[in-house]
Amino acid sequence: MQARQLAEVLLAVVAIWYLIEIIPTIPFLFDALATPSARTDDPGAFRSAYLMTSILLRVFVGFALLIWRGHLAARLVPAASVSAESPPWQSAAFAVLGIYFFARGLSASVPVVITGLLAGKTMWSLAAKDLAQAVVGLALFFGAPGLSGAWHGLRSAGSQRSA
Repeated sequence: MQARQLAEVLLAVVAIWYLIEIIPTIPFLFDALATPSARTDDPGAFRSAYLMTSILLRVFVGFALLIWRGHLAARLVPAASVSAESPPWQSAAFAVLGIYFFARGLSASVPVVITGLLAGKTMWSLAAKDLAQAVVGLALFFGAPGLSGAWHGLRSAGSQRSA
């Protein structure tokens, strides 16, 4: 299996896993929609908006990963990047992991921020962890070739020193 094919398969697995993870939250959405709160100072008043935003964003990201996995795999493993120094499959794995972290961080932080805007409160402290996860995911995605090269350099330096 070539590295580009491996990246496509990994992206499909991540997308399907991401979509399956939504299933347990759907009953909570129906519960929130069935029992709306009229009070705006109630923390549960914006629960349905939070859950709806979260589910819709996760569905969008999951299907986007499924639809564009070929384009993402081509970006992750260009045909000219095959070298013995840094295996392309390792770079693809780091990038797929970065996409996963970015998608999880984004889908967890955006509903918190939107709910906070609807409530008229700033909720950045609640979204900080998830925003940091999204930033780490972007860094892993765009820095995957360099990280793979650094990893290979560290591994080969240890083997050369012990020999």
